[in-house]
Amino acid sequence: MNKRIVLMSVLIMSGSALSAKVVTISTAKDYNRHYNSDKPMITMYSSDGCGPCKNMKPHFHEAAEAATDMTFAVVDTAAKGLSGIVKGIRSLPTVIFSHKGKRVNQPVVGSRTRRQLDRHINEFRTTMTKNPKNPARTTRKRVITSPNPRPQKKQKTTAQPVKKAPAKRTKK
Repeated sequence: MNKRIVLMSVLIMSGSALSAKVVTISTAKDYNRHYNSDKPMITMYSSDGCGPCKNMKPHFHEAAEAATDMTFAVVDTAAKGLSGIVKGIRSLPTVIFSHKGKRVNQPVVGSRTRRQLDRHINEFRTTMTKNPKNPARTTRKRVITSPNPRPQKKQKTTAQPVKKAPAKRTKK
């Protein structure tokens, strides 16, 4: 019985240590304070009942541990009082990159692996270094694809037979 209690306390403590680097946004005032700061911000919009969100959260926390130069935040879309912040979010999970109150790159929609998340964070860093005064001007359009795109089906081409012209009738 004591082993179970010790194991549970270790799991709870390790979970709280992971979340120390990620800010949980619970009010609009907190969101505005972090969103308008000079430090780059990566915000993940999620919900407790969302399966892909649950899959992505550990990767998001690991990325926050690795990147100390940015603010990582999680917004629970089901929380009361955050309807103004969640207004433009259409799918969960969504990750938005911002700096000084402006969105910088295109949002990342859908669950991602740690490697994919790191790629998006490095792209965000690259954008920040290209134009540090106004990174929002250096954004480029990107096509957001699903993490596992379906292979395209090849269209079958069939050669159609060449029709012969009808023979001309001659009068006798």
